[in-house]
Amino acid sequence: MVSVRLRDGRSIRGLAKNESNFDLQLQGLDGRLYLLRRDEIAGEEREQKSLMPPVEASQQEMRNLLSYLSRLTGTEAKPSEASEQLGGGVPFADLVDPKRGECRPTMAA
Repeated sequence: MVSVRLRDGRSIRGLAKNESNFDLQLQGLDGRLYLLRRDEIAGEEREQKSLMPPVEASQQEMRNLLSYLSRLTGTEAKPSEASEQLGGGVPFADLVDPKRGECRPTMAA
């Protein structure tokens, strides 16, 4: 976390995404990405404390949480209307959930 005071009087607080000797890319707490030149910055303060609060859980709750998180695979894949209208090729459902003993098709290089 960084709090930046700009020469025009504004202040921005957020996460430093990238920085160099010439600029600072800051994602503000408002979600916007600020591309700031170093000559625009009057002052900078780095926060040592994490935004993430500590987890208050029993040992069993932590085990359950880690078990759950380790099984997540990402977002569920769903076909779009456009891909269903194209027809031909391999059905999307076969790619996502192949039948036992079948191989998933691969794309040629």
